[in-house]
Amino acid sequence: MKDLEETHQKIIFLEMELNTMGKDSLLLTNEYMKKKEEYSQYRALHKKISEMYEANKKVIKLSQIAFNKFINLALTRVVEHFEIVLSLRKIEGSLDIDPEAKNIVINMFNNISTSCASGGERTFATVALIIALWKNMNLPFYSIDEYDVYMDNVNRVATTDLLMAVIENRKNQYIFLTPQDVSHIKSAPNVKIVQLKEPRS
Repeated sequence: MKDLEETHQKIIFLEMELNTMGKDSLLLTNEYMKKKEEYSQYRALHKKISEMYEANKKVIKLSQIAFNKFINLALTRVVEHFEIVLSLRKIEGSLDIDPEAKNIVINMFNNISTSCASGGERTFATVALIIALWKNMNLPFYSIDEYDVYMDNVNRVATTDLLMAVIENRKNQYIFLTPQDVSHIKSAPNVKIVQLKEPRS
């Protein structure tokens, strides 16, 4: 842009010199023609760069719109899957996600905070959130550790069965770690149970 303006100013100056001295000065005329050619080249280049800049601006704008739509869709799907998982245990709950504040709030039982729920209910809500996230991710493997520590036996079995149902038709690898009894889980071609020996007293 600077070269374009400088060349243009030089052409104006040379035109003034030619008008003053006349067109008999061959050297001045050659310099004038040279600068005029340079100016034409700079203008063509400037036009091309400007067109590329405007095209890139449109692409960036469209990409930003598409990205925002993708984020909103992903958030909606996570919230929907979370509510579906809770409903399997006949629990009413909602998930509020604020991307700007980077905050997630889990509400249960008519939007009462999870602080009012039992330890098992809060743990199940956490598992429901994890499952909702898994449903919208495609990774080589997933892992969850001690998900059933604060659950009674009924809720623990139900939650484990839910996790097993979630992974039933998926080809990714899932790792569930628990210090609790796993005798209710049956081995299968795609399920491997590894149980450590009890530590010596």
